[in-house]
Amino acid sequence: MIRADDSSVKQHSFSKTFIQSLLIHNKTENGVSTQKEHANNNNTADLVVDHDDDDDSDDDANVKQPQKGVLLYDVNKRTLAEASSSDVVVDGGSIDAESGVCDNIADENVHMNLNGTDGTVSTVQMPYGRQKKGVNFPKGSLISSYLEPPDPWKNACPWTTSELVSAYKKSCEINGAKPIAKLIQQLQTFSPANSREEILSLKGEKLDQKQCECLEEILKRVRFKLLDFEASHLDDETPELNYLDLRNCDLNERTIPIFGRALKLGCHLTILHMENMNLSGRPLIILVAALKMNETLQELFLADNKLLPTDGIQLGNLLHYNHKLALLDLRNNHLQDVGTSHICEGLTEQNKGSGLRTLVLWNNSINYQAMSVLGRALASSQNMETLNIGHNAITNEGVHLLKDGLIRVSSLLRLGLQGTRISDEGAVALAEYIAESMVLLRIDLRDNDIKTGGLMALSHAMRVNTSVTRIDLDKDPKKDPGIKDYVEQQTRLLRDILTFQQRNVQLALQKEEEKSRLTVKAVAELAIAKKEAENEHQVGHLPANSSTESFTLID
Repeated sequence: MIRADDSSVKQHSFSKTFIQSLLIHNKTENGVSTQKEHANNNNTADLVVDHDDDDDSDDDANVKQPQKGVLLYDVNKRTLAEASSSDVVVDGGSIDAESGVCDNIADENVHMNLNGTDGTVSTVQMPYGRQKKGVNFPKGSLISSYLEPPDPWKNACPWTTSELVSAYKKSCEINGAKPIAKLIQQLQTFSPANSREEILSLKGEKLDQKQCECLEEILKRVRFKLLDFEASHLDDETPELNYLDLRNCDLNERTIPIFGRALKLGCHLTILHMENMNLSGRPLIILVAALKMNETLQELFLADNKLLPTDGIQLGNLLHYNHKLALLDLRNNHLQDVGTSHICEGLTEQNKGSGLRTLVLWNNSINYQAMSVLGRALASSQNMETLNIGHNAITNEGVHLLKDGLIRVSSLLRLGLQGTRISDEGAVALAEYIAESMVLLRIDLRDNDIKTGGLMALSHAMRVNTSVTRIDLDKDPKKDPGIKDYVEQQTRLLRDILTFQQRNVQLALQKEEEKSRLTVKAVAELAIAKKEAENEHQVGHLPANSSTESFTLID
């Protein structure tokens, strides 16, 4: 261990020559053996040097007895050899492992770890836990040479001013762009004798993609110190990534945080598919944290991810903070009633006019207990347009609990109840909702046990409803032991329901045509009104039959 007192050596930069002089001085004047001799006798050594700037006497350097567990500095071999420990501490300075030069570092203690016996420094422990790393290649290593980075201008073709102008004009002709006169004037002043031209200025020139392509012929021949494109109306037309399909991919513990950071930083995705990726647990937490404040994503598909009821908490938080997401597909998971309740709580926090419009909870082991919470969420959220809760054990009781929320929501257009164990009782409750709804377009009731009584209720509801254009029902009649001619009656009721659907389709088409006609008429009236207003402004007074009042109302 070489130890130098801070108070006496702060102004010195230790070097190998200085250490050698101290060792020689101690050997000749005090009769003390060198550090190498100590190493031969004890295999370890500890050399402590106290230096005083004011006194150069022989007593300034004192050699103390060696201690075990320190590094030896061999002046003759110019290397650091390890004894029983691999640590060297220098107060006020640092030792280079190869040359043995000590550089002063004021008020810092540097702790170096050495690997092997060749003097290669692996890490340098700095104060406050900092570390520096370095690599020293020993003499005689396998590294014999290195390559300089390639020079892209080494094989550049020679050019003249006339050739430069000609190449630019030819590129404009190929790309169908008009040559810029200001640029041609600058090209005529360039000389191949110059290593770099001062400036290429296109300030104020309106550049499009074709004109930028033509600049390649110039930039691959001439080097510039400054390119000035100020006010050139450059528009970055690089296509953005809007759609990403990652289904069936395996994002592990290391890659999912990286993907989460990418979603946070300048993401332009609008559609993201992440089906069958085992996102339950921590991956979903990271994903939700990245999408909470996302302003661009509109459709998120998380089907077949084995999501559990506890994952519903994260999905609820996502809907609570993110009001831009329009579609959330959660089919084929295991959210159950608890997870669905958390999602519904997030729906109730969304603002009116913005929020989730499509929610798919198909096949999530949900039963009737979650329907009351879902009904309240529908009533409070006036944005929901599509709700698919098919292949869940909703039953008739669940339909009764959901009915109040369905009647109160004024935006729901599509409702999926396929395979939800609904019978005639549930169909009657849904018929009440259909009769009340003015906006519902489609309802799916396939794979349920709806018989004659339920079909009769649906037929009466469709008689008064004018919005529903499609009811999906099983085509084959269901066996109804209580009714003798149930096949004929069910067939007739299905035909009546289909007739009412076709009537509603025609009404919808008529409404669209009327809306288009009114739109054209309104545009024409607005044009006439604007023309009259311009004439009135030119004359300076209003005519007797002025339509200023109607113009104001239309505007």
